[in-house]
Amino acid sequence: LGKEAKGVILEIKKDRAIGYVEAILYDGKLSQDDEIAIATFSDPVITKIRVLEEIQPLGDKFKPKKTVIASTGMRLQLVTKQEVLPGMPFMQYKNLEEAAKEFKKEIGGGIQADKKGIIIKADSLGSLEALIVLLKQANVKFVKAGIGNVNKTDLLSAKANFEIDPIDAVVAGFNVEVDEEVK
Repeated sequence: LGKEAKGVILEIKKDRAIGYVEAILYDGKLSQDDEIAIATFSDPVITKIRVLEEIQPLGDKFKPKKTVIASTGMRLQLVTKQEVLPGMPFMQYKNLEEAAKEFKKEIGGGIQADKKGIIIKADSLGSLEALIVLLKQANVKFVKAGIGNVNKTDLLSAKANFEIDPIDAVVAGFNVEVDEEVK
């Protein structure tokens, strides 16, 4: 058991208008009111845990806890309203520089966009990485990659691609929806 709590965000859910994340704690110990850093494609999101619940054995029910110990599944209600993405690692927050360095090591090398190409979207970091591998094997280049639904920004990027090379005016999504305003 490590000194620092570390885990992975699995899903972002809404239940009766309350947003929470389901996650796996794979190392360390985490307590309610702890501050955690969650990786993003830019600076980490720093947030406090408002509610901490642990999944019960052989089921899908969660039980409120003050502290959980790795390895366990849990549900967290976070203070932040910032965008948290599925598949991203998190850790107990000590300082921003350390967290950013750790996350860069974990996710930094995985996504290297090309100078030109299509736009790709996936439902989680793992899916996005797999999609990138498949595209590279097929010699399909991408200029922008992201997690979440296909949105207006993606469409505008594809439109900008059309001006440069019409063949790249594509948004490819894996296991994602298209936002209403885009339809």
